[in-house]
Amino acid sequence: MTRLNWTLLVLVALLAALAWWLGPGVTPEDRRRLFPIDREGVRRLVVENAEGRFVFARADEDADWAIVEPERYPASLAVAMMVAALESVVSDRPLLAGSPDAAALARAGLDVGAARFEIDGRRGRIGAPPAIGSRTPVVADDRSAVCSVASFAARLFHRPLAGYRASTAVVFDPSEWAAVRFEWAGHAIELRNPTGNRWRLVDPSGALVDPGAAFVRRFTDGLPRLEVVAWLDDEAIPERAFAQPERIIVSWGADEPWQVDTLEIGAPRDEATRYARRREGPVFAVRAADVAAFFPRSPADAVAR
Repeated sequence: MTRLNWTLLVLVALLAALAWWLGPGVTPEDRRRLFPIDREGVRRLVVENAEGRFVFARADEDADWAIVEPERYPASLAVAMMVAALESVVSDRPLLAGSPDAAALARAGLDVGAARFEIDGRRGRIGAPPAIGSRTPVVADDRSAVCSVASFAARLFHRPLAGYRASTAVVFDPSEWAAVRFEWAGHAIELRNPTGNRWRLVDPSGALVDPGAAFVRRFTDGLPRLEVVAWLDDEAIPERAFAQPERIIVSWGADEPWQVDTLEIGAPRDEATRYARRREGPVFAVRAADVAAFFPRSPADAVAR
């Protein structure tokens, strides 16, 4: 056998050994991950920090993340970013090699002040990010090694509840809306878009008429951008803040009965903002000028001229 053949034989044997060690479908990158997860397959994340314990979940990889404890509310992009950050932690560049003891964890800032997390059954903790610095320690509960994650990502694990809520008042894509109903000052109008390509206004007799193009643009463009100016968890809400609310009821889905979400606009909070909430959820503030455009002076103003 020639030297070339021997070389090829040894190479094939090495590749076979590597494939056996990795296992089917496993890459060297997977072996180096501190948390061998697939971000698309993650369904549940629990974060416990100085502000509280928060549970996030989603039904499948196409679903949006939601807060499920201590309240039920759509989640911000912070949740997906935390999952991606944990997936990216690799164990071949540890801050502390070996299995660190309690003293080593304390020196690394992984005792008091650290946030704990659980992602698809795998547990760990992440330190509080420094005021200056690009990396923050992170460790799995098996203490195999102390690794690190970018500090900007670590800060996501130390947020209060409000920091995990979606920052827009309406979180659904207008292309998925089947109907929108506006209720205000004794008036109500409903628009339907069951085919996904043409909005029609339901008149008092139940017939479908063409709405004004400007009115349609106001709510299809403006509602998805309606911003939460401030979360009011720590503010005393007046007892009658929602005594006579204006309502925007968004329905979506392929078939009736549709899924429904209700946005309530309450009384003025100050000269510039109004109280608002979704489905009797947490109260927040929106700009009064932003919501005024959604409620015409009368239903007739929403009809095409």
